[in-house]
Amino acid sequence: SCHCVRGSSPVRWSPMQELYDAVVSAAADARRFYDKDAVAGISDEDFRHMMFFDACFLVQYMVWLVSTSTSTSTSTTTVPTTEEAKADPWLAEFFYANSSGIHHDVWLLENQLPWKVVESVMNFRPVNLEKFVGKWIDSLHDRKDLKGKSFALDDSYDPPHLLGLLRHHIVGSRTKTSWKPKDKDQFKSLSFSVSAIELAKIGITLTVNETGKLIDMGLDDRSFSAELSLAPLSLNYARASRLVNMAALEICCLTPTTLTDNIEESAVCSHLLLLSMLAQKEDDVHELRRHGVLEGGAGLTNKQVLDFFTCLQSLPDGLCSTLTLLQIEDYRLKRKKLAKGHAFWYKHKNTIYKILSAIAFLGTLIGLLQKFKSL
Repeated sequence: SCHCVRGSSPVRWSPMQELYDAVVSAAADARRFYDKDAVAGISDEDFRHMMFFDACFLVQYMVWLVSTSTSTSTSTTTVPTTEEAKADPWLAEFFYANSSGIHHDVWLLENQLPWKVVESVMNFRPVNLEKFVGKWIDSLHDRKDLKGKSFALDDSYDPPHLLGLLRHHIVGSRTKTSWKPKDKDQFKSLSFSVSAIELAKIGITLTVNETGKLIDMGLDDRSFSAELSLAPLSLNYARASRLVNMAALEICCLTPTTLTDNIEESAVCSHLLLLSMLAQKEDDVHELRRHGVLEGGAGLTNKQVLDFFTCLQSLPDGLCSTLTLLQIEDYRLKRKKLAKGHAFWYKHKNTIYKILSAIAFLGTLIGLLQKFKSL
């Protein structure tokens, strides 16, 4: 809290009491967002103190993170190199030494502070939110934007808390028009057996989408095959935790129930649910890695990835995953004969390769014998 006051703009410099009063004003309304039983034993004064110290800590951490020299998209820690670090060397060193634990804690759903309380502190200690959120945009995979595209904060979005703000911008908006079935009654049933190997057997190839956004998933139907595109993930424990907390937020507050609702509100649950269907065996995980949907060799092993997705199979159906499954079912219905052909090829391709290799070898041998005969 002292650092928040000391670091405020000289024009806007205010004593500690003014900062505290601003937080108290916001905290008066914030208490209603907490479960009554959970805060029943906390007095109003203790609650105000808790909001004040937690909000000051969070804002000061955000200021520090913006001032660091490298992105948080990797699991490595960052090095403070700015005037901010020089002004408060002890605090900068504390954030630097504990950055992994703090990164984890600020993403936990149960740790979220009402955004109005955080804003009341940011009025005194400004944070470059555009730069802060921008550092987390690519935090779920290892691909880097070498073109240096600028990130624009969505000012129209009113976040409930920091996790909501980060989830909203990481999910983004769908770049393509959502596929919708022409006739909802055309599907008598919907198969939830869509492992990566099973899709390969019917001619559906996994591929990485161009945007890297979780929201952009779907089937691209080609003439003789199809491609299922998904955002790439590089899974380690930190990224798995972020995904779980964003999914928990959707389940608690956002997940829609009809095909006409906002599709962005179920993007994380949809992505995780679809991956949990695709990864039914370690061979499926290998298939996901082979096509780049799961990136890199660092982080979780195939067995750990499989265990992670197995725990997520009870997630509620999201709009993105439901529409994608309907696309797959539509492909199956329209391409029954073609799917059988792909299944036959997938089952017997090794034998076919051996036969073709034998024929090629025989042809080469006959050619050599003819040359020897002519000689």
